[in-house]
Amino acid sequence: MQAAYAKIVPILIAVLILLPQARAQQTPEGVRMMQQMVDAYQAKDYDKAIEIGDKLVALEKTNPTHPYNMACLWALKGDGDKAVTWLTKSVDLGFEDLNLLRSDPDLASIRETAGYKQALAKMTDKLEFNFEKAAAASKPIVIVPDGVEKEKAKVIVALHPYGGTAEWIVEKWQKIAAESGAVLVAPRAVRRVEGRDGFSWGDVDEADVLLKNALQTLAKEH
Repeated sequence: MQAAYAKIVPILIAVLILLPQARAQQTPEGVRMMQQMVDAYQAKDYDKAIEIGDKLVALEKTNPTHPYNMACLWALKGDGDKAVTWLTKSVDLGFEDLNLLRSDPDLASIRETAGYKQALAKMTDKLEFNFEKAAAASKPIVIVPDGVEKEKAKVIVALHPYGGTAEWIVEKWQKIAAESGAVLVAPRAVRRVEGRDGFSWGDVDEADVLLKNALQTLAKEH
C-alpha cells in the first residue's frame, strides 16, 4: 500500500493541475487522510487504516489509489474476497501500475486466486492499447467561421473533459468562436472511458501529443 501512496498520489496531483480528469482529483482533505492511513498501515493498525480508507473512498470516489490500498489492507487482514473486490474496483477506475500489482507483497495472500488473476488480466488488456496508432488516426474537429481570413484568424483550442467528446465541446464553444472571429479546434482524446461514451486524455505526455497533432492538422489543412 505504501508504494501506491508514494508513487501514484504525486502523479495524480500533477495531472489534476494540467488536465480536467475527474479520476485525478485529490483534495487537501484527501491528502491529509491519506497520510493518516499510511501512518496506521506502518503501525500495522489495519483496522484503523481501513476505517480511514472507507472515508477516503467516499470522499474521492473516482480516485483508483484508494480502492487499491483497501485491497492491500484487506489482503493483509486475510480477507481475500474483500481484497479482490476492492482490487477489481481499482482497476475499473483506472489503476495502471502493472508492475506494482504484480509485485506488491501486501497482495501476496491473494495472488493465486481467480479474482486476482482476472484483475491482472483486465489491466493488462487495457495497457495493450496502442496509443501511437490511435493518436495518428485521431483527427480534430476544425471549424472556420464564414468570412474569417484563415491566415490572420485567432485560434481557440477547446479540450473536452474526461469522459467527453470533441463534438460535445464544439457545441459549447462554436458560437463563442464565431462571435470572436476565431477558428475553433477541438482535438480528440483516444482512450475510451469504460461505462461512458467519451474518452480520456491519458497522461500529460499523451495529451501533449494529441494537442500537437491537432495543431499540425490545422496548419496543414487550413
